[in-house]
Amino acid sequence: MTVMGAKPNVALRLLKFGHMRMFGTSIPSEGRLSHTKKPQRKGIQSLKPGSRISLIMNYFNISRTRAYAIINSEPRLQEVDVHELSHNISTLKSNGLDPDDVRRYLQLLYFCPLTVEHRIAMFQELGLLNLSAFHYTKFAKFFKSSVALLKSYKLLENDYDIAGVLHALGVPEAVHQKFGLPGEVDNLSLAEVHKCLNLAYQCWLLQCEPDAIDYIHKTYPPSQTKSMRLQNVVVKRLIENWDFSIDEILRHGYLLCCSPINVQRIENSIKHLCHADPKKVAHLTPRILTLPPQQLCEISNLLVEAGVTETAVLQTPQIFSLQPRTVKERIQEIQLTPEFSGINSHPRMLRLIHYNTKARRRLDVLRQIKDTRAVPSLNVITGDQDRFNKYIAIGYLRVNRKDIVTYLAKHFKVKSSVIRKNLRLPSHKQQVSVVSVKSNVTYLSHLGFLAEQMLSSLEVLLYPPDIVVQQVQDLMQRLDSYEVHNIVSLPHALQLLLYYLDKEMPY
Repeated sequence: MTVMGAKPNVALRLLKFGHMRMFGTSIPSEGRLSHTKKPQRKGIQSLKPGSRISLIMNYFNISRTRAYAIINSEPRLQEVDVHELSHNISTLKSNGLDPDDVRRYLQLLYFCPLTVEHRIAMFQELGLLNLSAFHYTKFAKFFKSSVALLKSYKLLENDYDIAGVLHALGVPEAVHQKFGLPGEVDNLSLAEVHKCLNLAYQCWLLQCEPDAIDYIHKTYPPSQTKSMRLQNVVVKRLIENWDFSIDEILRHGYLLCCSPINVQRIENSIKHLCHADPKKVAHLTPRILTLPPQQLCEISNLLVEAGVTETAVLQTPQIFSLQPRTVKERIQEIQLTPEFSGINSHPRMLRLIHYNTKARRRLDVLRQIKDTRAVPSLNVITGDQDRFNKYIAIGYLRVNRKDIVTYLAKHFKVKSSVIRKNLRLPSHKQQVSVVSVKSNVTYLSHLGFLAEQMLSSLEVLLYPPDIVVQQVQDLMQRLDSYEVHNIVSLPHALQLLLYYLDKEMPY
């Protein structure tokens, strides 16, 4: 049905308008939707809280249609991570930037959050005036400009006071007096002024000599161009909330480049990292404090699902420095590798994930020059190069007993101490692999042997699977019984099997 004299699209709109009037509602015009600012729209509540659209709508206080138009007009906004977008919006709001001004320079929404945070703070603490979104997007240009030029742009006072910058940051007068510039302030660039101020401020903040700060700057160059005020916030938070000492911060100078917002989010949102206390992990690997909290959560969840223990995390905390996708792919690869699929809870398993490239290369070498039925322990695969070279040179395949104990304890759901007590591993059985043990457990379970029976004769599991199968068949013939369940029902069937295995096995 159409309205007489109206085009189809217009007719549909008129019908919709009349339908809404009939039920006592009204529909505003498109012009009113796009120009009238309202505190909150119903459409926002129906959107996912963390979506790009909802963030853009809330920040600019615009309609959903307008938000889509903004995102489509800037390809980088379509690719930016939602957490980074949220971080940038929080920074812009806290520093009082006008959303209408930001709308003309959308780069501030998809720049690295740490970059946006420090650029704004640096310009403000250096005393620049009349700042807008434009100046932050052109940070490099103005940062390299001379003080005289910035004064001509009305971005600095004509009587610009360098000592006042340090005074505003709470630096004592005694430090002011020691501070000096390499030349006339008007002839220096803002970057040179900040470099001198930053050196003096960091020496005071960390209570150290300039040589220690110079070492940090050479080792971690980004620490030279970070906000002094934000460094102060980070250092206080590390000392008060994370129990870091000044010496630890000096040893890990990259901590000065942290985002205080990011560190606070880690504190608030992460209660454990795969069962481990985040503070313990942070002291072992402080770099986690520079990573987004959502990345740490993703990795922690992956490790929990894989059955990784707290002990393993504390032994290899560097695992959190990898990307979640990388960790997921490596865990899947290990689970598909027969040699390692049964020992996911082994403390060394995380080293196998972290040093995956090295371990895979070594495993390929060993498969080429060794018997493929046996694989060395994780200590050899993930250990230092000297240990691996010694193994290659000697050519003696010695499996770590802990690998077998770990697998059996997990499979039978008992403590490792129970396995160690019942399992004797003579020297002539050192070449057995976890793959062989797993194969024997599967075979005997299929025959109907219970876990209690296997726990009482664990040494049966250490023999090569083909020999175990052959001896089971021979035992059936000796007992003149071809029914499997008759053997299983014997109270000491596995002890009898162990006797013949040991008797027939050539050493």
